[in-house]
Amino acid sequence: TGADLATDVKSIQVGVNSLQTNVASVFTAVASLGAGVDVTRIGSDANAATNLRRGTLGSVIGNTTGDSTTSTLSTANLSPAAAVVDQFISRALIFDRDTVTAALRGQGTVVNSNTAAGVLHVASLTTAPPSGNTFTIT
Repeated sequence: TGADLATDVKSIQVGVNSLQTNVASVFTAVASLGAGVDVTRIGSDANAATNLRRGTLGSVIGNTTGDSTTSTLSTANLSPAAAVVDQFISRALIFDRDTVTAALRGQGTVVNSNTAAGVLHVASLTTAPPSGNTFTIT
């Protein structure tokens, strides 16, 4: 009937109005996400952002391969890659807190030497890392 149709149209219009209000709210929320964000400064200090960048770029990341021992780590995906013998000597190697082997999470050691192919000779670890453990050298 005509009355039922008018009621249905009115109900649809209320739903459309509600949807428009929700969409406007989403646009407002998204626009406010960028307010106050400055990726060139930390706490209004441009030097802090530069120092953070330099510190990050000075770190080496990588992961172990399957033939590592407690004192020799075969590595893959070193970034930056090893280029010369003893390039990483005396630097600290720390396993990531979410690395594969729980006993290695957060464990650190010192790089005693390395090959140009990325094999790292380290002070003894408590556990030989199987393939896939991730670490950072600083």
